[in-house]
Amino acid sequence: MILTRSQARAQTTQPAPGSTLMTELKEALKSIEVFSGEKGVDTAQWLREVEGKFRCFDNIQASDKLKDTIKSRMSLSKVACAKCVKGVGILACEGCLKKFCMKCTTEHRQELERELDNIVYEHDTLKQHLQTIDDNMSHPLLKQIDEWKKAATNKINFLAEEVHNDVIELLKQNKAALRDRFQKLTVEITNGRDDAAYVETDLDTWMAELEKVKQELITSPSITIEGEKDILWINKIHIISEFTDLNIPKISVEKFGQVSGNITVEANGQVVIHGGGEGHASVRGVNQYSSGVHCLQLNIDKMQANDRAWIFFGVISASTPITTVSVTSPTSCRWDGGKYKYVYLNGKANTAWRGYDGDIRANDMIVLTLSCDDRKIQMRNSRTNKEYEIPVDADKCALPWQLNVVVYHPNDCVRILP
Repeated sequence: MILTRSQARAQTTQPAPGSTLMTELKEALKSIEVFSGEKGVDTAQWLREVEGKFRCFDNIQASDKLKDTIKSRMSLSKVACAKCVKGVGILACEGCLKKFCMKCTTEHRQELERELDNIVYEHDTLKQHLQTIDDNMSHPLLKQIDEWKKAATNKINFLAEEVHNDVIELLKQNKAALRDRFQKLTVEITNGRDDAAYVETDLDTWMAELEKVKQELITSPSITIEGEKDILWINKIHIISEFTDLNIPKISVEKFGQVSGNITVEANGQVVIHGGGEGHASVRGVNQYSSGVHCLQLNIDKMQANDRAWIFFGVISASTPITTVSVTSPTSCRWDGGKYKYVYLNGKANTAWRGYDGDIRANDMIVLTLSCDDRKIQMRNSRTNKEYEIPVDADKCALPWQLNVVVYHPNDCVRILP
């Protein structure tokens, strides 16, 4: 039987003798849970009254057991609401780790919702800036490059255009990096808001990241132009940027070098062509990549159009001796451009791995991104705009890496783009 507060108090003030009083005290003890959380009820005081009445018992053994139970209940002190102090804290917030009464819990949640609304406002404002501020051509650095270009002779026009494009690319990469970070933040905030799965620490993190992206967007990246007196009649210029170390892929100056099989290197190392007759033939890049992120652009100048056509491209450990059939080497990772849809992971073929469809044909431009620090390589086909990624087992395909291309059919041709 669960007693009301009035019934419990009546039994403590008018106890029945002997075992009847013992039974009533036990019933009263059960009733503690009924009103112990009521506002304004002093449970500890009520228990002291019960204990006082209990002292009239003659049965000491039974009373000691009950006293221990009562004292253990009395030791459970109530926690005041962290907001209003008057109420009892019954619900804990996992963010601030404070306890609130039912009313203040609702108010606390409303405060969090208002903070999230503020973050969403900042998010939307920053989103508008990211979508509209794209006038890289008005950047003062480009104007400085143009002035240098006008003062030089026609012989250095090619160099001027090269540096001009470098600046634009760096600005684009910086903006792209900001957009990528902003997109990830958008997903986190949207998911958090839709699922109501956020606490104070999440709000603080989101606001801090928004502010950081906002400041980086407002503040121009630190890029300076530095003269290099490698020729007497004009100072060569190149770009120095603080965000070149932000894990942004760098277009690497690569050339084809060592070969194995019926294949020739032409155009000052920019082109490889398979000779007559079918057969595996491999070529390595001259660079070795051990850290950072590097971007290589390959163009499939010529590739057989039949069902048996394929070209392999990827990376291999630089310490591995070159062979014609390097596709099966456990120190290599690569994609098979062709109908077989093979993805080679440390020399083992996997068909259609992670959705790879092998859709590569003549005139496609392939962008390879080598992320040495993250131990992965990525491939994007500019025609299909499809992207793929291979995690590299560094224990098998050890750094440094080299570009590795394998061709098989006569006259198949691959070019490295500048």
